[in-house]
Amino acid sequence: VYRAQVYHLSEQPGRWPSSQRVAYQVHPPKEDGTCEPLQTRPIRVYSLIYRVYAGLRFRELQPWQQKWVHPSLHGAQADHETAQTFMELGLDVAEAQADNQSLSGNLLDSIKHFDLYIHPLVVRIMVASGLPPWFVFLLADLWEEQQVFIKIGGHYGEGFSPFNGLGQGDVIALLVTN
Repeated sequence: VYRAQVYHLSEQPGRWPSSQRVAYQVHPPKEDGTCEPLQTRPIRVYSLIYRVYAGLRFRELQPWQQKWVHPSLHGAQADHETAQTFMELGLDVAEAQADNQSLSGNLLDSIKHFDLYIHPLVVRIMVASGLPPWFVFLLADLWEEQQVFIKIGGHYGEGFSPFNGLGQGDVIALLVTN
């Protein structure tokens, strides 16, 4: 019954109620003792109702994602550990060193990975990937209409509407980035 009520709240009208489009964002340091902007993780905290909804939908969409996701992708995947990626990378580095070969790579997280996504482009990719359009447009409504408040200590800044980026800490963002 509760699941049906959560779904009905947003899916029936095709829009999130304005009270559910509000989030706050905290910036814990990646390393102890630093507050430099590029050394923090901007974690966006959505309403409890959205988080329940996102968790339910994420579980329902897992079988769809398993049909196309590459086996080497470990983020937000059942029976996968991100530590496996580090192990594989470590073995690649050791092999390249042993064979005296060059090796290159890219670390997206060092440049605020979740901030790079442009909402209209993400919407088009999601629809082309086979996600139900009603679900994609419901997410687009959230992204386009959300008000985010930066929280520092017990204080909140003025709200703003992000024009890009996905909420780090949002399980649906993990689905989208895969």
